[in-house]
Amino acid sequence: MAKANLISGTVLFLFSVVALLFIIPAQIDVAESANVISPRLVPIICVILIGGLSLFQVAKTALGISALRPKSGQYDSKKIIEMSPISKREWVALIL
Repeated sequence: MAKANLISGTVLFLFSVVALLFIIPAQIDVAESANVISPRLVPIICVILIGGLSLFQVAKTALGISALRPKSGQYDSKKIIEMSPISKREWVALIL
């Protein structure tokens, strides 16, 4: 699993670099007016987020940090529903 996380994080980072440097400038035109937000803004923000999160994934995998999970049996759905201030009907309504 660690090898898959490392490979997928690296591929996503490389994709974000290629998209940021080549794909977005080649495919999305620059705004003609100074008063208009550039159409490149949202794609650039998304690609930067993808690149940052992929670097986080690679670093997390390389450092061997695992997700913080509760001990087995510490929290299960029945205990959460029993401890909750809302009724079972309200839980069903929230889920649906």
